Amino acid sequence: MAASSPAPTARRAGLSRAQIVAKAQELSATAGLEGWSMRDIAQALTVTPSVLYHYFRNKEDLSDAVVDAVVATVPLPDPALEWKDWFTRLLFAARPALLACPGVADRLMTGHLTARTIPLAEATAAQLQRAGFGPLAPLAGSLIFNSALAALAAHHGRRRQWAHGHYATQRTHLLALADQSPAIAQLVTHFFPADQSPAALAEASLDYYQLLIAALLDGVEHVLLPLAAAAPPAAGP
Repeated sequence: MAASSPAPTARRAGLSRAQIVAKAQELSATAGLEGWSMRDIAQALTVTPSVLYHYFRNKEDLSDAVVDAVVATVPLPDPALEWKDWFTRLLFAARPALLACPGVADRLMTGHLTARTIPLAEATAAQLQRAGFGPLAPLAGSLIFNSALAALAAHHGRRRQWAHGHYATQRTHLLALADQSPAIAQLVTHFFPADQSPAALAEASLDYYQLLIAALLDGVEHVLLPLAAAAPPAAGP
């Protein structure tokens, strides 16, 4: 007789918060942070759902812990760096960590911050103040992070489409339109190359992200810094 899977138990010796978070990250890697339930986590750990509530109040609490775990893997750059270099290094280091756990970028982008993100927020504010953004520092930070996070969040959707063959379907559709439109033909050339291998698509995605970050930081520098310099001093208390 074949061995059956162990039945879920109401208790599990040795279970810890870290193990639960690791399992949530594992499920998020394929289903996304919003793609699992507490029941799914319990089933994967062969415990009853009630066991998880000894460690986490609800899924929101566990999702915050996943965000904390991912953010903890992204080191803060040397604060002595020039501000654009500092953000470039930070956002390049954050990319693989956030892509490995789809849904975390979306959560951060919509303001689901945790205590673990406080050092990042403080370091960001210090960089922008030192660069001269003054009262516009929060706006500059929002533009930088939301743009980068949106690009990473969108990558998850594209990756799912690639896995289901939608890339080839979309390319065929656009090639038909390209016969009537030089502009669309250029889009196909730049964003839908014939080489559809995972390695080629990953390389193109990385190149796009790097260009996005460079253009974003230059834009913030050339648009917001002059506005900050012209802004009246903040009124005292």
